[in-house]
Amino acid sequence: MALMATLLVAACSSPTAPTPQAPPPPVLSLTCPADIARESSDGSAVNVTWPTIIPTGGVNPITVACGGPSDNMFPVGETAVVCRASDTSLQQASCTFTVTVTRQPRLNRVNIMAFGDSMTLGVVSDPQSSVLSADGFPSFILDYRPQASYPTRLQIKLRERYVAQGDSVRVSNFGLSGEKVEDGVVRLSGALANQRPEVLLLLHGANNMTGPFPNSRSFIMTQLSDMMKDARFRGTRVFVATQPPPRQGGRNAIPLSSVLDLNHHIRLLAAGEGAVLVDVYGALNQDINRYMGIDGLHPTEAGYQRMADEFYEAIKADLEIK
Repeated sequence: MALMATLLVAACSSPTAPTPQAPPPPVLSLTCPADIARESSDGSAVNVTWPTIIPTGGVNPITVACGGPSDNMFPVGETAVVCRASDTSLQQASCTFTVTVTRQPRLNRVNIMAFGDSMTLGVVSDPQSSVLSADGFPSFILDYRPQASYPTRLQIKLRERYVAQGDSVRVSNFGLSGEKVEDGVVRLSGALANQRPEVLLLLHGANNMTGPFPNSRSFIMTQLSDMMKDARFRGTRVFVATQPPPRQGGRNAIPLSSVLDLNHHIRLLAAGEGAVLVDVYGALNQDINRYMGIDGLHPTEAGYQRMADEFYEAIKADLEIK
């Protein structure tokens, strides 16, 4: 009887309740700033800072450290910065961002002379009326617009890119309207001696192909060669341009066959003299009615801008410090 009572008491007893467990700590996480881009004016390392990185979750105290250069001076190029956090509950978290330092572009030569005739000076032909003149050609007047010339437009583009060199990048306009190439040889020699440019942009010879008695291609090429040799002897880097395409139907248009023949030999001369060829013909020939004026010879303002673009690309490719 006593045994049964004991068993009954034991059966009616409630089990021991389990000890409640502590909740897990908040998950530790870390969020890095967005990638950072900086410029170096001279190629040296630059100081880069970023906002304080504040972790979320975890158990205080929490330590955060980022693995950039000890002095935060970042060299040119891409540097990955890894940030790590740890807390007292032994949790860890990390994130990564990139610091990119680029060198501001620079030219190794900045004193540029643009030499040539009215197409360097910046002459445009403005239509006078829709009525043909007595000789059957569209009427026009020639107007000198320095702000539209390719040297002016080119200088603007170069200074926009080579900010670190500022006003030291200059393109001097030595265009002279009506000049023939043999006179240009003499004038260029004096200009090179007086101005001492580091770069020569040469576009010349059109006036020798116009009028009732045009010079031969070989004569023009001899004068161009003399100009390029003179500049090269003085240590000047030479960029030589092909002649623009003629716009047919204009009073001053040069026969296309003459332009093509001269340009072929300009290409050969550039290769032989180690000069940079600037294919003005190819650039303006893409849309002659837009880029060439109504007189058939002078570019429009849009044409001069297109010429500036072509010279700009050639200069960037040849003279920009790599």
